Amino acid sequence: MSKKRPRRQEIEAPSDSEGESKQPQNKDTRKKGAGSFPTMGLLPQLVKAVQRKGYRLPTPIQRKCIPPLLEGRDVVGMARTGSGKTAAFVLPLLQTLKCHSVKVGIRGLVLSPSRELAMQTFAVVKEFSKFMDLRSIVLVGGDSVDEQFAQLATNPDIVIATPGRLMHLCVETKLSLKEVQFVVWDEADRLMEDPTMGTQMREIHARLPETRLTALFSATLPKALADFATVGLQNPLLVRLDTESKLSTDLKTYFLQIQSETRDAALLVLLNKIIVDRSQLTVIFTATKHHVEYLQELLNSYNLPCTYIYGALDQTARKLAIDAFRRGTKTILIVTDVAARGIDIPLLDNVINYDFPASPKLFVHRVGRVARAGRSGRAFSLVSPDEMPHLFDLQLFLGRTISKADIGNNNDNGSGSDSDKNIILGIIPQGLIDEEQESLTMKISINGTVEALKGVMSNACKLYRRTRPAPAPESHRRSKEFTESNSCLGIHPLFQSVIGSSEYQQASIVSALQQYKPKVSHLNLTRLSKEVTKKTVQKPTAKTSRDEEHYLKYTKDGARDDSGYSLTGSFAENARKAIFDLSASVADDPTLRKRREPDSRKKLVTTEFGTKVPASFRSDAYDKWRAKTHLDIQQPGEIESDAASSRAKSILTGNDERRRWRNKRLARK
Repeated sequence: MSKKRPRRQEIEAPSDSEGESKQPQNKDTRKKGAGSFPTMGLLPQLVKAVQRKGYRLPTPIQRKCIPPLLEGRDVVGMARTGSGKTAAFVLPLLQTLKCHSVKVGIRGLVLSPSRELAMQTFAVVKEFSKFMDLRSIVLVGGDSVDEQFAQLATNPDIVIATPGRLMHLCVETKLSLKEVQFVVWDEADRLMEDPTMGTQMREIHARLPETRLTALFSATLPKALADFATVGLQNPLLVRLDTESKLSTDLKTYFLQIQSETRDAALLVLLNKIIVDRSQLTVIFTATKHHVEYLQELLNSYNLPCTYIYGALDQTARKLAIDAFRRGTKTILIVTDVAARGIDIPLLDNVINYDFPASPKLFVHRVGRVARAGRSGRAFSLVSPDEMPHLFDLQLFLGRTISKADIGNNNDNGSGSDSDKNIILGIIPQGLIDEEQESLTMKISINGTVEALKGVMSNACKLYRRTRPAPAPESHRRSKEFTESNSCLGIHPLFQSVIGSSEYQQASIVSALQQYKPKVSHLNLTRLSKEVTKKTVQKPTAKTSRDEEHYLKYTKDGARDDSGYSLTGSFAENARKAIFDLSASVADDPTLRKRREPDSRKKLVTTEFGTKVPASFRSDAYDKWRAKTHLDIQQPGEIESDAASSRAKSILTGNDERRRWRNKRLARK
């Protein structure tokens, strides 16, 4: 009797930087099946590298993006975080270039918005090109410019870079990009949101040849990015398989209403009472770098293993922080939104929104770091009264309803997670808050550093609240109605397992009594009785009302989802439907314009393409490097010089014969 072969199942990608489905390497999975990597027409060397990593089946974004890129068509790919976007462009890039060319010139270019994302992409390129004769380098800010000059002198085939450093090197060395065959804009929505990066992005685009192949990958599609893709790409294909408005089914979300002055105590309750397993990796999102520095010092005073990252942090410190977090020596990472974009940590367990995000898309970007590749994850959000309108913006965006936690309800079995159709808003037991608040006050009083950083954070928080995007007026109205409703806000079911069932019911009742506010005082009873009598005598007047929806719906259920998932129609039409701006309008807000636009008094120089760039891009660093090393970066189109290439490699490895001979001669003198 023959045994049945086990059915092969598709598993989602473990991370955004790797992206393919991993399968056990047994005899049953060795056969090439439909939809596998070998059937896509990849080179044997690429298939070998993919299989060596243990991946068998591509993810949906890879199935839709790799074939058109291999056919030579421009692609705009949209998918949520962790769907495998990196491998969706790395494999076609390596397939297009095939092997090293003796003709000088960069042939593959990948642009990333952050240094961490560029380093992760570089690691993926090195892994998949293990069996191919291709040279790849990474150019990011914070590294030595002299070393990057030497890297360019080795005639690399693939360059992974951040826009600022690439523009600096192009202006400094007069580097030409006319040999580029394949260009990738990774996380392009972040590239376009920053005014400086957007200018650099357009300048780099002007240097590229018209015959290159372009792949643009993003989680969202802002209007500026849609306009850029419409003009800069040739007949692009928009691939939008899953929308960012849909959260992972493995993600459990918890929304906790707090007072602004008890935010720190609420954070400590979550870390000490809920996330009790110190081996779990937790990321805390904050609004500014001042919040990061304050929380890092505060958690260190509680002996909690934490590290931190923000945009202005030194590159070496950033690398050390990420390595410590990945190794598990530090299990808490405190970050800002800008610094966290692109950081790939596939085994993340928890996310805490210390400051509630001002944009629904930003919320999805944050919580998208957990519940990836079939793993479960939790997202905790602290919501203060002034952040309630932003919560209702999120509710409209996700298509869910907000309900208050019931008083004394113990039917949740302590899970307290939100369902797909409901957002449960509850509070933290006052006893837990008081306990942590007392300890917090004592810590701040004996630690002068924490007290000073708290003052700086408070000032930064005031500025952040003035400049953050405003919620919709309708959300303000609905938030006010929700707060003024008769029902009181109960304790969140999440804490039932912490304080016990009986104590949970008692705490809920006490909390309801604390929240009770009589609508009138005894001094107003006489005045109200007169108003009631007056209204009774008066003739009733017509009142206006408005329904939330029409009596008869003119669209079918799920029409918005169908239009979002549709892949038919022109790119301009599909892009127009997918547009969603993550950032506020800079032109309409003078405060944002002052903070985000480049300073007009800053010294600028004009490039050969007419773009103004900082004067620091055109320094004498390259001339000094040439005089010191007696080496030049060859111009694109020339035949590679083996002597120059080997000399540049020896400089990078520290085995330069000329330098050692010169040092010996100086030592004799």
